[in-house]
Amino acid sequence: MAWNTFGPLNSYYMSRITDITDKAIDTHARTTVFTFVLRLPEYRDLGDTLISNPNLKVGIMERFMAALKARIDAHQKRRQREGYQVYPTDLRYVWVREVGASGKSHYHVAIFVNKDTFNTLGDYSKRDYNLGSYISDAWLSALGLLSYPEYRTLVSFTNTPHYLERLRRDRIEQQRQGLLNHLSYFAKEHTKEYSKEERSFGGSIK
Repeated sequence: MAWNTFGPLNSYYMSRITDITDKAIDTHARTTVFTFVLRLPEYRDLGDTLISNPNLKVGIMERFMAALKARIDAHQKRRQREGYQVYPTDLRYVWVREVGASGKSHYHVAIFVNKDTFNTLGDYSKRDYNLGSYISDAWLSALGLLSYPEYRTLVSFTNTPHYLERLRRDRIEQQRQGLLNHLSYFAKEHTKEYSKEERSFGGSIK
């Protein structure tokens, strides 16, 4: 079992993270990697008024990724209709479920996209045509809470993006290693809870 500053690492998780990273590098000359945290809402029932009834059924991350991909596809089609040059992008990803001291799950996510398509998140504080907004809306969609925009705060964007520039031979290996060091946090054994009912890890296949 590998170790780093986060303690022991799940070697299978690190192997998958490395494979997904290398596939992203091979696909696009320039790749942007965004990392963020997805949290679950509190269930609040105030007398006869149900504030929210989130969909917490198994498969929440699959619903999230499908919703995000649909929004990126719609973004590309809209840009094309408007006459802009459109750069194709694959959507690769890795996510892990962690359990905090409260016993409540949250999810760390990294997505890999073509830098020529998305190089920033944009203004994600409101619904708009940018990647940050697509991520927020996709999470609310997965939870069944699109009608509750106040829950956009369940998505936390806390890190600057990583860039992978395959054609820059002078820096690509440093960029790659820097990203893998950052994503090794995803593979730490501490705070993981393994369950047959709910997955703790997921990643794109192709």
